[in-house]
Amino acid sequence: MDGIQTRIALNEALFREVNENIQKVSEEGRYGDAHFVCECGEAGCEERVAFSMGAYRAVREHPLHFFVKPGHESPHAEKVVERHEGYLIVEKPPEAAPLLSGETS
Repeated sequence: MDGIQTRIALNEALFREVNENIQKVSEEGRYGDAHFVCECGEAGCEERVAFSMGAYRAVREHPLHFFVKPGHESPHAEKVVERHEGYLIVEKPPEAAPLLSGETS
């Protein structure tokens, strides 16, 4: 992975961590839908993606999947695997897995 791909993966991992906390609070409060932070690679992105806890859990079933607002995908660092109203599901390459899980070597 090049430097840009590494930076994007690290930003996405950070946004995923924020969203894990949003999910936890939302499920404890029994909310149907929640507003999650776009998991794109842009460091300053503050866009929100609204969807159900079920949809959120479905994205999380695959550790290389992230959700982003349309137009926030990075074709050189990921591929779009699903398109939905208001968000896309993108997949990172397998070599990004250590960065996404917090492993560094």
